[in-house]
Amino acid sequence: MTTDEGTIDVPALLVGGRYDECRPSHLEEMHQRIAGSRLAIIGDASHLCFAEQPREFMNLVNTFLDQRDAAG
Repeated sequence: MTTDEGTIDVPALLVGGRYDECRPSHLEEMHQRIAGSRLAIIGDASHLCFAEQPREFMNLVNTFLDQRDAAG
């Protein structure tokens, strides 16, 4: 984590697992620093949440992308 998150000015989705080494509290801090970002924590997953819970991960990503497409 750095202090540069505040310079991100594009849509951002932060996804992590509940048991990730990058703890949900760290992701929450990053989320607070990135204006307009979305944060999702996958309950039964760790650092490889995309591999451990692929359906949930893909649903989150697809929903995020669909919302971005709809927004133009």
